Amino acid sequence: HACWQTLLDMVEVCGASLQLELVAVSLHILVAFARREDEAASLLTSALPVLRDLCKRACQSASANPPLVHRIMQGFMQGAINTLTAFGLAAVLSLALGFILAVGRLSDHAWVRAIFSFLVETFRAIPLLILMMLLYYGLPTIDVKLTPFTAVVIALTAYNGSVLAEAIRAGVVSLPKGQAEAAYAVGMRKYQVMTLILLPQAVKSMLPVIISQLVVALKDTALGFVITYQELLYQVKLVGNQISFGYPLIPAAIVGAVIYIGLCLILSGVARYAEYRINKQPGTKKARAKMESVQVT
Repeated sequence: HACWQTLLDMVEVCGASLQLELVAVSLHILVAFARREDEAASLLTSALPVLRDLCKRACQSASANPPLVHRIMQGFMQGAINTLTAFGLAAVLSLALGFILAVGRLSDHAWVRAIFSFLVETFRAIPLLILMMLLYYGLPTIDVKLTPFTAVVIALTAYNGSVLAEAIRAGVVSLPKGQAEAAYAVGMRKYQVMTLILLPQAVKSMLPVIISQLVVALKDTALGFVITYQELLYQVKLVGNQISFGYPLIPAAIVGAVIYIGLCLILSGVARYAEYRINKQPGTKKARAKMESVQVT
């Protein structure tokens, strides 16, 4: 009995599944070396409650801890979801910021153009990784703390918004001046000309550039792992550095690359579909013909 108590103390520090194996082996040894049948029966009787409790704990542990492959796939899926969440919010905010900065750079007032030009050039000049690190590691020095998700979204918005602003501004500048002059001639105001005539055509003409920049924004979310944002690259690094898996960094990187490629292809497909729908709108050709006739007149 003293030997049995010692074995129980030893297996108490192990996991439930390992406890079952140790107890089973221990029982086999004790029963084999028991001198009489009554001693073996006594050992088995005292061991049954312990075995019942260990079996229950092992079943609970198995249900709470899914198989290894499932845990790895869950990690990749969670990383992909975090990547899409940061990208989706940053894409919407980048487009909104891009329109605001583009309109500011096209202002008739020189001081407004100077301010917005300074903002655009500043955000474009700062590397995205440095911007993320400044937001996440630098702001706490002035008692401003951001979560990794917030820092990633703000950095992506500032950088890609400034790039999109230049693309939209270039699209507006490339339009024939006669369209704006014709609109002013029929009594339209500056904001009406910009919002109803120039910006829609500029977005349509620069749509490939805009989509290309959004794809870049999707891939730039990978920089978030530097500030501990648990996106896809973070999960790839986490799985690839596991000792128990044999450091499968290359296979994990391949899986992550395949997921990134799939996400970019889906984004490109959605963009092409949106462009197709815009070009197939019934009023598009009529509006274009009407504007050309006004310009000729």
